[in-house]
Amino acid sequence: MVKMQKFTYILGFFLAVFTLQSFGVNINRVNGSLNISYVDFSVPGYAVPLELVRSYNSITALNETSGWSGAFGWGWTSPIETTLTVTPEKKVILRDGGTGNNVIFSSAQPNEKAIETFSVRVKKAFFEQQKRRKLSESELSQLELPASMIEKLKTEPQFRAEIASRFNITTDPGSELLVSSDYGYQTLQFRKNQWFREKDGIVQIFDKDGRLIRQIDKNGFYFEYLYGNSNKYQITEIHDQDKVTSLKLTWKGDRIVSAIDNRGRKSSYQYDGLGNLTQVTDSNQQTYVFKYETKKFPHLMTQIDYVSESKGRPLISRGFRYDESGLITYHRDKDGLETLYSYGRNSTNPDSNFWTKTTYKSPVGQQQETYEEFFLKLRTDGSKYLYKQDVKEGGVTSSTLFSSCCGKPLQITKNGEVTNFKYTSDGLLKEKIGPHEAIKIEYEPKWNKVSKVNQNGVVSTYEYDNRGNLTKAFNSKNEKVALSYDKYGRITELSDLGKKTITFKYGPLGKPILISDKSIGSVKISYDPDGRILKTETELRASTNRRPTEEESKEVVRKILGGFQNLLDIIRPAGIGLSSET
Repeated sequence: MVKMQKFTYILGFFLAVFTLQSFGVNINRVNGSLNISYVDFSVPGYAVPLELVRSYNSITALNETSGWSGAFGWGWTSPIETTLTVTPEKKVILRDGGTGNNVIFSSAQPNEKAIETFSVRVKKAFFEQQKRRKLSESELSQLELPASMIEKLKTEPQFRAEIASRFNITTDPGSELLVSSDYGYQTLQFRKNQWFREKDGIVQIFDKDGRLIRQIDKNGFYFEYLYGNSNKYQITEIHDQDKVTSLKLTWKGDRIVSAIDNRGRKSSYQYDGLGNLTQVTDSNQQTYVFKYETKKFPHLMTQIDYVSESKGRPLISRGFRYDESGLITYHRDKDGLETLYSYGRNSTNPDSNFWTKTTYKSPVGQQQETYEEFFLKLRTDGSKYLYKQDVKEGGVTSSTLFSSCCGKPLQITKNGEVTNFKYTSDGLLKEKIGPHEAIKIEYEPKWNKVSKVNQNGVVSTYEYDNRGNLTKAFNSKNEKVALSYDKYGRITELSDLGKKTITFKYGPLGKPILISDKSIGSVKISYDPDGRILKTETELRASTNRRPTEEESKEVVRKILGGFQNLLDIIRPAGIGLSSET
């Protein structure tokens, strides 16, 4: 056996297939917002890690009336804050704590009866408040709401929502299946006095008050969310089904001030007098300072100081600036690289035709520019969507037309070459035809996962078990792959049905501790309590009893990694994902 310290980075890449995560800074050039995410905890578990994630979105920090004042301060959202509310017309608005987006679920047909019933309740509440007493049905029949108010109740969903809030009018949910394609196809249904949201094989359960109480993956593994007695909407604990991994949250007022996991790891949070998050020390004891120095918009983040990274050297920071409308105009990253953003609008149609110019400045003074122009259109319900985007960058021009249902491209024209897309009624890609490729996709009905792909004449077919795990993949080139899983949905065997078999064994942290190919050898991996790789060791195949040389150890890793990648290439044709997010 030879220790493989210098190959830890290779194994890290290899294992990313099992634990891939990506968080960082993103600038939305459509609405001029800053988005940044952090993972304060990633508690290893034998099935999946328990994570505490928070994200800042400058759009949700602009306006105190419509913004997000969450558990981590103004503009910060977290998946643990996801809630549901029922609208007067029996649609459901899911306020997604992960993104800050409002996801609207509705039935296929408008519920006109629900709107009529709601209007009757509004009339009663309106006049009883006006007269400061209860009114009988006969008294109400002699009264009429103002004509302008009646018209708004019939035609304006936002007005109905405001009225419901003003008069504290709640709506009983129906049992029909509600659907949304705004951010990927998902469903919602009220049954057994609970809400069930399903997306990509994940089920979230909300109680009758709209609070998230359980999340279940496709293999049945779940996390539970518990709430305090003093404030029913404040989460105090999250734990897995066996109470092995857990997080306990401490609140002060309406803000989380600390968290602790089952290992005793802690995080802490500090706020200023305006409710802004100003300092965080996460579970890895990394400290970050956040500053908000825009007078007009006191919740817009202007600087991040990386305190822990800066020990023993000059302060490492990231800076942001905004215009008079609160749109981001400047970003200086940790390495000092600067990006500038400027905006413009069509004078005749400013709300539906606007543009963003992005200028990237290099350390040697060179600049690169990207120009993007956006065109919005109205949906039938009166809401707007991004219809078209034109891009000019480095001498290359492109134009993209988008669908009204779910923001996916219908046509991309790049330097005169056209690629067209078609989708199912659920918003899943079913056809992509371009100058250099032709792809047609079919889906199995239970999980909405890819069942067949015809890519430039090569046909690939996929089969799944009753939990939605891929079990077989084969194509018209006679390439085949079979996969086996444990009860937690982790891959235990990957085989090309005769030539090569790679097996995986897992430890208590839910990560692979032994990866083997009988024809080559095996790699043993050990981790620290946080799930980081401590060391790797290799063994030659069973018929060889001697210790491998360093070169042989390198070769074992390369061959296992190469074989694994070859099998993955069969499973996933170029450019095709196997989930409903294809």
